[in-house]
Amino acid sequence: MLKSLSVRPLIAGVAALTVLAPMASTAHAAPATAQVDRVVVNPREDASNGMSVSFRAPGAVGEVEYAAPGGELVRVPAGLVLSRLGGGAEPIMPPGPLPVAEHFAAHLTGLQPATTYTYRPIVDGVPGEWAEFTTASATSEPFSFVYYGDAQTHLDSVWPKVAARALEHSPDAALTVHSGDQIDNPHADVEWHDFFAGMQGTMATRPSIVAPGNHELMLDPFAYLHRAHFEFPNNGVDGLPDTTFFNDYQGVRFITLHANYIRLGEQAAWLDRVLADNPHQWAVVNFHEPVWNATSRRDEPFHRDAFRGVIEKHNVDLVLTGHDHAYARGHQAGNPNGPAYAVTVAGGKYYDVDLAGDPWSLSGGKRVVGAGGISTFQRIDVDGCRMDYTSIIGHVSEKATQPATEGDVLDAFSIDKCDGDKKVIETRPGA
Repeated sequence: MLKSLSVRPLIAGVAALTVLAPMASTAHAAPATAQVDRVVVNPREDASNGMSVSFRAPGAVGEVEYAAPGGELVRVPAGLVLSRLGGGAEPIMPPGPLPVAEHFAAHLTGLQPATTYTYRPIVDGVPGEWAEFTTASATSEPFSFVYYGDAQTHLDSVWPKVAARALEHSPDAALTVHSGDQIDNPHADVEWHDFFAGMQGTMATRPSIVAPGNHELMLDPFAYLHRAHFEFPNNGVDGLPDTTFFNDYQGVRFITLHANYIRLGEQAAWLDRVLADNPHQWAVVNFHEPVWNATSRRDEPFHRDAFRGVIEKHNVDLVLTGHDHAYARGHQAGNPNGPAYAVTVAGGKYYDVDLAGDPWSLSGGKRVVGAGGISTFQRIDVDGCRMDYTSIIGHVSEKATQPATEGDVLDAFSIDKCDGDKKVIETRPGA
């Protein structure tokens, strides 16, 4: 039983993040604590009854111990992920905070909905620190989530600034969604360190949904290092594990695609099936390369040709992407109340944006909002028959295409289904 545990905040000002530690004894020294980092919780297919826990540690045998409030401790094995994937030992360039370490993952199943669980990783018999997560409700209860485009570069400066502002703005967010290119070079371990450091430990307490970007595949075509850090349900396209999957969370089906020019036809067919079987009112599709590019730097029709028809057919609510290092949001031409397509960036790498015209119109789209040189995070609130999307400025660079102030709203709209018809309502400043 967990009778001897007390709660303490891990980071001041981040309400969602807590760890639990054994109460100190005046007679005995505290037990040794395993050296563990990059602890992540990812939802299983049904986020109300399953969670995966991933972590990195120097050791050979991993486990996770967990319990519900007042419940008995349960211990499950945590498998060696990189060894299972075939990626071998992780290269460190330059050395990270731990010695060369293994990645572990455990599946926690049969959980109760809307319940806060306490857990800790264990490595070679030595326990790590206690932390906690909360499962989703089994019904369509209101919740919010935060969506990030590419972090990728300036991971020790711009990215932590944007992420910190998001954590300050939305401490109540139930989960985070990342649209790829979390890092620039997957073999540079210091970049993974900086990416996780920017999240201030909240990935251990707040479930995340993470898509791979093209940079996760650089010199790592099977995305071993991306897949080592995150563990998702095996319910996607055969042969694309941990990179195509769906999660059901409180009335929303979140669908993640691999994209990246890989087996797009198979991904589109799978997406069609998963959307057709969606039992929920809401659908959000998450992948890296956009349907319509945010900048005039390039136009990549491959993902548009593969996915747009399926997305429009099922009237998906949000399509969340990155890749173009700018901000853009719009819809298919002639369908303003249809799927909303977003392209965002959370790091410090920017591409030029042409705001004089509408490059989306050249390929059947309509850009409603565009901006360059500005990093953002997006808060999305889901409450019954309404979804509210707000893009908030986290960093303004010297390349900004317009006057902007950090903390201000860049873009906002709502999707209203309350009278039976779907309406997209513009709520951004000046709309």
